[in-house]
Amino acid sequence: MNIHQVKIFYVTAQTLSITKTAKQLNLTQPSISIQLKALEDDLNVKLFDRVKQRLFLTDAGKLFYKYAEEMLSLMDKASSVIDAFKAGSAGRLSIGASSTIGLYVLPQYIAEFRNKFPDAGFSISILNREEAMRKCLANQLDFAFVQSQVLHRSLDSKFFFRDELIAVCSPGNPVCRETKLRFRSLEKGLGTLVLREEGSEIGDLVIDRLGKLGVKLDSMVDINTTEGIKKLIEANLGIGIVSKITVDKELKDGILVSLDIQGFALKRDFYIVFNKNRKFSPLMGNFYEFIASKISTHVS
Repeated sequence: MNIHQVKIFYVTAQTLSITKTAKQLNLTQPSISIQLKALEDDLNVKLFDRVKQRLFLTDAGKLFYKYAEEMLSLMDKASSVIDAFKAGSAGRLSIGASSTIGLYVLPQYIAEFRNKFPDAGFSISILNREEAMRKCLANQLDFAFVQSQVLHRSLDSKFFFRDELIAVCSPGNPVCRETKLRFRSLEKGLGTLVLREEGSEIGDLVIDRLGKLGVKLDSMVDINTTEGIKKLIEANLGIGIVSKITVDKELKDGILVSLDIQGFALKRDFYIVFNKNRKFSPLMGNFYEFIASKISTHVS
């Protein structure tokens, strides 16, 4: 039994005429008869009674008709899904990203992408750089968004986003009234520095920059989430170092105030990463082209 035979049976069960079925399916009458006989032989049951050159469905034929209708409907659905997949408008993408990109940048772009391709699904994991690269190499991720360019023979990386780190504090913190603020001011007791933990990408960047500036802070608090930093700073614990895009709303609402600290211009680049040995699915290709179209808006 094959789907071609099922289609012939289904149409014949509706027309109850070999002639009409042949005309509708653009086949010869002998071929229709041969396929129906082959189907009956495969099922080992009569599907039609033939009385005076007229066709009638047998009880077995009536029962099989219901299943034939379901099979053909399912085939139509499968064909439609495959067509959408080939067009790159359906499927599921698995993405790994740092918390900054995954929580504050990607959501708006995924929403925009799904407006164009509403049948596209996404699975997003918040991962550190090493985990994201490892999963890309193992084909467990379609794309990863990581800080700094990746140098690996099996991975390709393209610039995606330039992020600016800024210092923020509560409006009630007296340090915000300083006009020429330097990190040296913190050493004089004007505030506690709050930043991501050592070993995190932001934490390591800030600590490295402070070392180059010759700043040594005894009063420093680290926490492993950006949201935690924001809450501590809102509570007026001290000065926080965060990605600017993570506090846009708080700055706009006046919950936090940005500080201009002399000698502290710190930016970092993010890249989209993928396994260069893997062929893009149509949906992957469409998503990569979409992200590439956004890259020019991310450079500042």
